[in-house]
Amino acid sequence: MAENLKGTLIFDFDGTLADTLMINLKILNELSSFYQFKYTTPSQMQVLRQLPANQVLKKLGINWFKVPWVMRSAKKKLNQYMTQLPICEDLKTTLFSLQKQYQLGIVTTNSRENVDAFLVHNRLGFFDFIYADAKLLGKNFMLKRVLRKEGLSADNTFYIGDELRDIIAAQRCSLQCLSVCWGYNSRGVLIKHNPNNIVEAPQHLLTRLGT
Repeated sequence: MAENLKGTLIFDFDGTLADTLMINLKILNELSSFYQFKYTTPSQMQVLRQLPANQVLKKLGINWFKVPWVMRSAKKKLNQYMTQLPICEDLKTTLFSLQKQYQLGIVTTNSRENVDAFLVHNRLGFFDFIYADAKLLGKNFMLKRVLRKEGLSADNTFYIGDELRDIIAAQRCSLQCLSVCWGYNSRGVLIKHNPNNIVEAPQHLLTRLGT
């Protein structure tokens, strides 16, 4: 990392960089019959947004042994939509500003193929590293691997995500966590789990990080 940079920002992908909420709902419903779990309406999705990932799986009736298969199928289906998902202009402008002062990375449960397709489509070629296919409830293991492989210090590395599991993963790795309010879990739920900061809008990342 260049000496003049302030540190490293690691971003979650789904819900944080890419607005995949409704597309993922559509895909889950397409898979529900084959994998025999519950169909979800948009109103039911609002209820699920108040829950951590393990409780969502329970509510949907997705058995643990099915999770890898459901995720693999969902990521494959999602690929056809990646070049149709625009990035919020304020977020793109914010990322452009941040990459001048921080090293940027991505850690996600999504596939590398999907992430690359989205980044190319939206001309976001300034991420220094991407680690994909993290386990649904095992992002902390991936984050620890990133810290080790990239030679990063937890003291000046931040994880930015939109879910409770992002907060938990960051805390388990002694990383500061910034929770964004435009993704999957609601602001009220996020704040109960004590992230280091809540980010209401993309441009607020600049002020939260003191840039």
